[in-house]
Amino acid sequence: MKRKQPVLLTSLFFLAAWIGVPMLLKRTFNHHVLREGDSAVPEVALTFDDGPDPETTPRVLDILRERGIKATFFMLGSQMEKHPELARRVLEEGHEVGLHGHHHVNHLMLSPWQVKADLKRSMQVYERVLGIKPHIFRPPHGVYGWGTIWAEKELGLKPVHWTIAAGEWLQQVSSEQVRERILTELDFGAVVLLHDARWGSEKVIEMLPALLQDLKTFGYSCKPLSGLQGLRTGTIKSTWERLLAWYDRMYDRNHGIDALTRPAHGLYRIGLAPFPGESIMLSSGEIVENNSIQGELHLHNRRMVKVARHNKFSALKMVRRSMQDLAREIDGNPKYRNIQVFFGLSLMDKIGEELGFQYADLPRSKGNPFLYFGFNLIRFVYTGQWKNNTARLIYIDRDTLLERYGKKTKKREQQTV
Repeated sequence: MKRKQPVLLTSLFFLAAWIGVPMLLKRTFNHHVLREGDSAVPEVALTFDDGPDPETTPRVLDILRERGIKATFFMLGSQMEKHPELARRVLEEGHEVGLHGHHHVNHLMLSPWQVKADLKRSMQVYERVLGIKPHIFRPPHGVYGWGTIWAEKELGLKPVHWTIAAGEWLQQVSSEQVRERILTELDFGAVVLLHDARWGSEKVIEMLPALLQDLKTFGYSCKPLSGLQGLRTGTIKSTWERLLAWYDRMYDRNHGIDALTRPAHGLYRIGLAPFPGESIMLSSGEIVENNSIQGELHLHNRRMVKVARHNKFSALKMVRRSMQDLAREIDGNPKYRNIQVFFGLSLMDKIGEELGFQYADLPRSKGNPFLYFGFNLIRFVYTGQWKNNTARLIYIDRDTLLERYGKKTKKREQQTV
């Protein structure tokens, strides 16, 4: 038994090194992998895998052509070989074409030499059919092994990942759920994974017209991958940003938060939570008690920082438009009908005053070091600055918010009659 333990540990270590390390480098840290645009404008790249397929790809192309949308298609060499005219149609209609390998085989199931041979064969077909050299590729399933890393360097290819995978290939996921997931995770410079062939392509075709209309309504433009502003490979900073964005989505899902962030200018997320400050008196004479249920505000930090980094005037304009969205939400949603104040925690001193917010210190019991550390960590991730500031309570009463940014409503007493 003792002899078996070293063998088992060695095997597990080898397995982790063979599978885990390349996946960590490429999928998590996106080392030399294109994943998103560092854009301050609302734009996304729609990417389609596994084609071309004569049954489904033309239908996707027709939908895109009708709306003047250009996208990126990652094609299998074997499919291009079977349907060269269809592959050429994709290119001729102004779309970008990348490689998806020759056969749709998980690279962890192949030796490094087999991975290189597969990619090289697909490159040869690509050049023969389209008359140009490929520069980008996405491995099947987005899976990377050491063979993938070696082959991409040997063949001069740039790997591409995604920021939104809607899961249309899963049988239990409906086309409407695919669309909803994309809209929920939407952000500036996002790269969306879809399929124009094989699993899930029918769902994509079913929901694609509505999705394109949604993107237009919410203020987003669609571009090929190479057209995204600031298209970049992954960094430690961008990995932390994605982790924080994922945490925000999980927090919203678990705490019943309403995200008002689908419009491209949307910055606020709102829910209900105990008021953490000392009791305060509003100008109306009403008392807001400590721990009473009030409206809690959260920001879409990543979007705010991206825009502010490029243009502070545009960021301020975005904040004001978001305040109007917030006013409409609290005026029309019964969930917030009897809420007295809307509050948040902020490290930004005095900036909110011109928007109608007031500031207050947190009670000592709420101002714990872990809270301050968390807020300063968020700022450090997004801005690179660590000032060790103390988070303060920022709040605005319902009537002030509606008077400044929305349609003035009757007193809450009248609303509840």
